[in-house]
Amino acid sequence: MTKSLRPILLLVATTLASAASLYSEGATVEPTADDILTAYVEAAGGFASLDAVRSLRRSGALTLEGALTGVVRGRIEIVIDPRKRIRTATDLGAFSTTTAWDGTSAWESGPAGFRWLQGEELEGLRGQSDLLMAIELTRSPDHRAIRLEDREIDGTSHYALRVERRALEGEDGSELMTLYLDQDTGLLTQAVVPVTIPGVGDLVAVMDYRQHEAIVLPDAIGLAIEGVYSLEMAFDETVLDGPIDDQDFTPPKDASR
Repeated sequence: MTKSLRPILLLVATTLASAASLYSEGATVEPTADDILTAYVEAAGGFASLDAVRSLRRSGALTLEGALTGVVRGRIEIVIDPRKRIRTATDLGAFSTTTAWDGTSAWESGPAGFRWLQGEELEGLRGQSDLLMAIELTRSPDHRAIRLEDREIDGTSHYALRVERRALEGEDGSELMTLYLDQDTGLLTQAVVPVTIPGVGDLVAVMDYRQHEAIVLPDAIGLAIEGVYSLEMAFDETVLDGPIDDQDFTPPKDASR
């Protein structure tokens, strides 16, 4: 290479590097589905703080409204041994129900009597034993999240993620739900779960959050299927790392397989 070409090549290289730098600084990198779920966990306190919780006990007001029930008010209590056990008990008079997963088996006791839970119902309880749905999704090899087109909810921009159960070989993946996460706070504010009953709309869950020590949890949760029922939960007591009783997760003595 002649000495006369070296300054020109150096100038070209410097110009290209500067242009690439300017492009990089001005470009917007869109977050992936995994990025959005990870940001949700971080907004709720982060993996370390959530994983450090040894137990969670919550109670609050519960309102059920349906075409067959009318308006029924009562209480709800949830006890979680994170990723190991969970129990939910509702006190709604004749509609009171208790469900639990003890780490192996799941069961329900309610107006229709006692029954063991299997399949998706058992897996649903297992998933609820994580303090945040996103933790399970980021760690489970059985699920995947796919980013959809952003959506505006109540005047706020939200990321939209379709959550699927990963397909086995030769099968199609099945849709579990669609999540909507606030782009400003990073928190999950709405989830839509498809209902497979003909003529029945989707189940819609909405959440509002509050700080509890080092983590953020939904203190107000609403569940509704339009025209069928609505369920409103407003937690007024939250205890982190308190004692829990093994009996909380044990089925009734008269339960049998």
